[in-house]
This record gives sequence, C-alpha cells and structure tokens, in this order.
Amino acid sequence: MIMAKNAEKRTNIFSFIPKSVSSEAFLVWFINYLDSDNKYSLYKQSFFDNFFLKKEDKGKSVTKTEITRQENDTEAVLSFHFDEMNEKHDILLLFGDKISNMVRPEQLKRYKRFYPNCYLYIYYKVEYATTIEEQCISLNQYELITDGMMESVLKPMEELHPLIKMYIDYLNSEGDTVNSYYERIFLKHDKEVLKEPAAQKYLLDSILECNYDNFGNL
Repeated sequence: MIMAKNAEKRTNIFSFIPKSVSSEAFLVWFINYLDSDNKYSLYKQSFFDNFFLKKEDKGKSVTKTEITRQENDTEAVLSFHFDEMNEKHDILLLFGDKISNMVRPEQLKRYKRFYPNCYLYIYYKVEYATTIEEQCISLNQYELITDGMMESVLKPMEELHPLIKMYIDYLNSEGDTVNSYYERIFLKHDKEVLKEPAAQKYLLDSILECNYDNFGNL
C-alpha cells in the first residue's frame, strides 16, 4: 500500500510541469472538458458561479464557452454567453505564478489596457499570495483565486476524470510545501532549507509582509 501511494505521487504529471504552466494548461483543458457534454452542465454552472460570474449573475445559465491561451503565455481569455442572449462576455484570466515574484500595480493596469471592457478580471495564483500582493490585486479590481479556493470547488468533481483528482493532489502538495517552509524556518530554525530558492522567497515575502503589518506601508 505504501509503495502504491508513493507511485501515485511520482506519476502526478503536474508535479513535473513548471508551476508557471500547470494551472493554465489544466484550466484550458478543464473548461473545455466541462463544455464537451451536457451531462457536465451542473458542474460547469457550479464552477462559473464560484469563480466567473458576478454576484448579480450567479445562477444564470452560461453557454458558448471558449477559452484560449494568449501569445505571451501569461494569460488566457474565457468567453461565454448567457443563455438566450447574444452578447459575448470576456474574462481575463491572469496567472500570477507566471508574472513575477511580486506583482506590481503597473502590470495589472497594463493588462487591463490590453483587454479593456472585460466582464471580469481574474488573478489566479497557486503559490501563496502575500498581504501586499492581495491588496495590489484588490485595488486594481481583480478577483483573486487561490489554490485553496480552487481545491475546494474542484473537490466535488474529482471523480469525473483522473486529471481533476491529480490536479487537486498537486494543489494539496503545494500547500503542504508552504506549511513545511514555515515550520522549518520559523519553528525549527533550519538553515539548510534556505538553500532552496522557493524557501528564500518565502522568507523574504514573510519579512516584507511583517514590515507591512507593522508600518502599514513600505
């Protein structure tokens, strides 16, 4: 049984794909998958209600969904119609893990200039988002989707396809990594972990966030 579990972890393809690519690849596949058969319509509606519809539009049936990756490989555009309505709505999906270690306001404003008049602007990040980053996202009127939020919404759908469960497992493993950094750096004072670039970034972000909490600004 232990060997089987270890084998399952080793064969999770998302663990072998760079974080900057995995979520975009999954969401492009997943949205197309939900749209491939009417039997998935309730799951698609749930996914849209949770992430892609404004409060006043939740529950409205969506149709003609299409998601396309963009040329610079940092964002995707999700298009849809409300049922029996001709107007097309576009949603910009920005993948935070592809942008930089710390998102800057001018980056988010630039994407809005590239994609004006979108129905919604989404910022999705698997790696943890700091308080400073969350404020930047909110001030620029993007909706933040975290890995925990994504995992919670996908969980009821994990039996639909093996790739969905695999992505959920990947999200869980990423969360475990952050918890491990906290424990090793701040509780165990393990200097060895700081040889890892991701651990160095986590420590730096924690210091920046602490300064922000203490002084209210940088």
